[in-house]
Amino acid sequence: MRIALAWLLCVVLGCAGAGGGGGGSAKSGPRDGGGDGGSAAGAATGFPRQEALDELAEQPLPQDSALGERYRDLDTWELVGPFPDAVGVAPRPGGNALDPVVDDFVAARAGLVVATASMDCFAREVGRFLVAERGMPVEALQRFAAGRCAVATAPPNIASFGWTNTRGLDDAGAVASLRAEIDQRVRDAVVGGPLEIGMWIHAGEDRVDLVVVSGERGVRIEPVPSVPEADGRVELRGELLQAAEHVGASLTRGRYEWSECKADESVRLPRFHLTCEVDAADTAAWITLVYTPPERLLGNVGLSLLVRPHGGEERVFSRFAYAPARPVADAAALSAAFTEVLNGVRGSAGLRPLTLDTQQSQAAERIAPYYFAALVGEAPPSAADLIALGMLAGWKVDGIVQEGEFAWAWGVESLDVSRLLADALESPDARSALLSKEAERLAVGPLLGTGNEEGSAYLGVIASTYTLFSEATHRRDAQRVHDQLREVRTARGLPAPGVLEEARPLTVEAAARVQAGEDPRDVLEELIESGAELLRGRPVVGWMAETQDLDTLVFPDDFVSRKELDLAVAVPIRRPEGEAWGRYVVLLLAAEPPARSL
Repeated sequence: MRIALAWLLCVVLGCAGAGGGGGGSAKSGPRDGGGDGGSAAGAATGFPRQEALDELAEQPLPQDSALGERYRDLDTWELVGPFPDAVGVAPRPGGNALDPVVDDFVAARAGLVVATASMDCFAREVGRFLVAERGMPVEALQRFAAGRCAVATAPPNIASFGWTNTRGLDDAGAVASLRAEIDQRVRDAVVGGPLEIGMWIHAGEDRVDLVVVSGERGVRIEPVPSVPEADGRVELRGELLQAAEHVGASLTRGRYEWSECKADESVRLPRFHLTCEVDAADTAAWITLVYTPPERLLGNVGLSLLVRPHGGEERVFSRFAYAPARPVADAAALSAAFTEVLNGVRGSAGLRPLTLDTQQSQAAERIAPYYFAALVGEAPPSAADLIALGMLAGWKVDGIVQEGEFAWAWGVESLDVSRLLADALESPDARSALLSKEAERLAVGPLLGTGNEEGSAYLGVIASTYTLFSEATHRRDAQRVHDQLREVRTARGLPAPGVLEEARPLTVEAAARVQAGEDPRDVLEELIESGAELLRGRPVVGWMAETQDLDTLVFPDDFVSRKELDLAVAVPIRRPEGEAWGRYVVLLLAAEPPARSL
């Protein structure tokens, strides 16, 4: 997830004659700088405080054995099919023993629940694995089965039930004999709405297994073919069924890359139109659509789509190997091993290595058990949100955070870190975080269980990457702002701004004062006054913006439309008290050349 925000304040003071002085006006308001999963004005003050995370970590440790108890993992697994041809809400075909159960349940919850072919497909594939392996497939295999079945909801919930001593029953006989119990199990498992559901039943030699799956319908999507057109374009058209301030999508490309889908700006929420360009060389690509509800920083996954540029059946799950096996023996070694393997992958992708941040990783280690407990229902879902936001905040990071991104990974029946990372990197969101080009720091919260007679071994990590502000880049950042204003003026047929060289000492001093903690607005007013005194006879204008992304700057008309002006720029950084991330503070001082007046 990426969050970029801007706060904009404009102060313009005019001067007349040699004495300076004059009137002024101030405007302020939030600007949304965009980002993966959306962003919200004020987000930099919306992170949980470190104290809230510390309080969570003081609670009794949750039982994490559930991570290894109910799940099984295989390097390869073949789905049976048949599969829908497109992502959508095609109705289930029916014609099986569960028809009366499904029909009665949907009728009882009309408007809240629909039964679809994709969900029946997913329930069948999960059920086949359950019967064969006596355990649930891990998240990576679940994701593949849901993608291949063209599920059009958020990642589905799975409930399974079993009855023994059922010798002699076939599927229809099992439904007839167990109908009252089945109805009750379905009512208990499927709550809320709007939802899509699917069911599967299997009567074995002496056991009956029932799988019930349900997925939240946060998005209504027009049918999306599983095989893209020849040009590789995948069009996502639809509407959100829940209130949201932003919707976006990203996709995997090749072995290491990811990219954003392009939004049609003419389409307004709740409707959306996003175009994703798939790499034609890929056998498969994942597309994730995320929407951000009002007043929330974290986005909700609305869809996770698997598309197949080459077509074909593509029914075999096979884990991609990004790096040689790297087993670990205990949790103490996991953070360093994960960093080592990730940096090896980043090196292969042409990216610089990340530095493991010691203090933030120690904080992450304390809260990791609570995150995974929330994932498997052993802790409230709100705990996972709290932890993800706390990791993004990076309160303990050594430096001033400009941007943070969060990812997690979890696997069972193996203590191989490379395998864990491979599962994560199949998601465009995890690639955005772990393979970020700008990131410099990494924090890892490890969780490891070696397994016992009650469950399998398991590995888990929560991880955040951080891009930091650097004091060494001030001159570069000032030139970048100067160049941006030049490009805007050039687009209007106006000359590039000149350099107000004589005011450079003033902007250097102003930058130092901001970084020392003074209010940027006060600094700007004094910068304008000092500039007016220095440049006697040349009226000056000044402007200030605070932002986490310089690319979001929108310059005021006084700087864009003047026929000529000379410019002095300072770009200090600061982290306001009580906020997690830092900001650029852009200070501009301008005057027309000496031969002219403003």
